[in-house]
Amino acid sequence: MEYLIILGVCLAVYSQSWNYGPVVDDIGNREKYKLRPSVHYSNSFLARIRRRLNGQAPFENIYLDRAITVVIHTAVCLLMFEAFGSLVASLLFAVNVSNNQVSLWLNGKRYGINAILCLLAFIFAPVGILFWFITPWFQASAVVFPILLAVKGYWYFAIVPPLALVVGGGYLRKWMDGRASMVKLELKTWNYHKIPFILKTIAFYFFRGLIPFVPVMYITYLKHYGLIKKHSDEAYRFDLPALVGLLLVLGIPYLYLLNPTLFFGLLWWLVMSTVYSNWTSITVIFAERYCYLPNIGLMFCLAKVLEIIHPSAWLLVFGIYLARLISYMPMYKDIETYLKHHTDTDPTHDCAWNIRIQNALFAGDILLAQRHVDEAISYIKDSPRLWVHKAAITYTLGRKDMSAQFFQKARECAVEGFRDGLLPKIIEIERQTNQQGEQ
Repeated sequence: MEYLIILGVCLAVYSQSWNYGPVVDDIGNREKYKLRPSVHYSNSFLARIRRRLNGQAPFENIYLDRAITVVIHTAVCLLMFEAFGSLVASLLFAVNVSNNQVSLWLNGKRYGINAILCLLAFIFAPVGILFWFITPWFQASAVVFPILLAVKGYWYFAIVPPLALVVGGGYLRKWMDGRASMVKLELKTWNYHKIPFILKTIAFYFFRGLIPFVPVMYITYLKHYGLIKKHSDEAYRFDLPALVGLLLVLGIPYLYLLNPTLFFGLLWWLVMSTVYSNWTSITVIFAERYCYLPNIGLMFCLAKVLEIIHPSAWLLVFGIYLARLISYMPMYKDIETYLKHHTDTDPTHDCAWNIRIQNALFAGDILLAQRHVDEAISYIKDSPRLWVHKAAITYTLGRKDMSAQFFQKARECAVEGFRDGLLPKIIEIERQTNQQGEQ
């Protein structure tokens, strides 16, 4: 009966998303796949499945693509019940708004697949570890999962993550170097100054998963850490968020003495959050899909706490989660609705603004692009790419002197430390803009 309830809730809530269109990376992936020669990819059956499920080869039928996303999220909820035996935890997880980038976004499938593999590894332990070995094939978010199996009683699995890092370390370093080439050295190295920032990150993820706020494309919390001095100083400061993170880290082991069930739920959350807690950082932009695996443990813990408070207390939280999810789901129906949601609810981040500006330019509506730029800059004064857009648009409209001033402003923002290697790109864009104007 419990399985039917979970299945019914997931299908009832998410079936409407089958009519939604592709957004952001979903669109890019579909366009890129049409242009890629198939010779560059293995055509084996497993390779084709992986590309399909990773979003690299989206299904032409958008309804099928979305249906698969719903099936993956539903499977996670069902396996969560099988693993923990808590219907309440599975239902809370099913409608948690912070899971939206996996339960609704087509490109988030890989995180759902890794959740399925980890839950199978947990259910069928110890031989289930074979499922975990498949996770890097999709996404690296489950790298520390064997620690949970070790805590469950299979202590020898504690050696698996370091052993995997030794065996696959060369490939991992190569991948990290490619990603890290875009950011400053401070972001990709370890030093003890990062401890307060790590603790703040842990606290941030705890409240993000527990109290689902309005969905955002990227979370702007300390987004310029390591890039602009005043933001780095803020990140290094030991303040209330860092204290909350410290209490969580120290309190979880103590919880084992009071309630081993709650301990394991929070330990699952903490262990699975460490991958994205900025011990050494590739990027400090937080995306809600990073919450997905940790939320399994967090929702299990929340369900048990609510049961202690009152047997029916979970219905109130479930109703709040469900109402918020239903109200925000339609943002995925098309690209403009999706982007407008993010610029309205998170106007101080330039990612959605940048895409809206580019879309207006691609459509040939330069005046709309100009309005987007001006509105974005009213919220964000230090984004080099917004000033580059403004400079290029101004040049196109025939105001060359003002365009030069805006390019200068973009260079100043880049010099302030926004990102290594960005200044030469701005100079090259300015050169190309002037060259095209002369022609």
